[in-house]
Amino acid sequence: MAAGSARRRHPGRRRRARRGHPAPADHAPARAGFLEQYWGRDLSRGTIPVEERTGKLDRIRKWRELAEAKNLSIHQLVLEVQPRRHGFVGTPGQVADERARYVRTRAVDGFNLGPHLVPAALDDVVDRLVPELQDRGVHRTAYEGATLREHLELPPPR
Repeated sequence: MAAGSARRRHPGRRRRARRGHPAPADHAPARAGFLEQYWGRDLSRGTIPVEERTGKLDRIRKWRELAEAKNLSIHQLVLEVQPRRHGFVGTPGQVADERARYVRTRAVDGFNLGPHLVPAALDDVVDRLVPELQDRGVHRTAYEGATLREHLELPPPR
């Protein structure tokens, strides 16, 4: 979500989001999180490791070759290889309207967020988008149970 005030603070954010590329994240370790699951190691220094230590070797080799061929940073590599999904751009109210439409038409049963790409945007989601969704009746305001087991409607342990 690119908040309405993002145009003033980050003029290129809307343009990048329209092209399918989120705004650059400010937190290097968070950006590397997507790739760390494949390499099985900390990539927060921003360099792609030479050695391969996981069972996902074919994918890692292809990504390394791509990064070297295009001279990509960790963040650029994530943008290049992460699956693209539909994004929502606009004010919190506009994004809430669009998400509410998806929920009401049963087109989705939830949404995935990519905090490793834009960790600062999570604050906007929690502080600005969630209240809008709650006002539209498509996001819960409380849980009925007191435990995770109750939230999942599981029987009590024996």
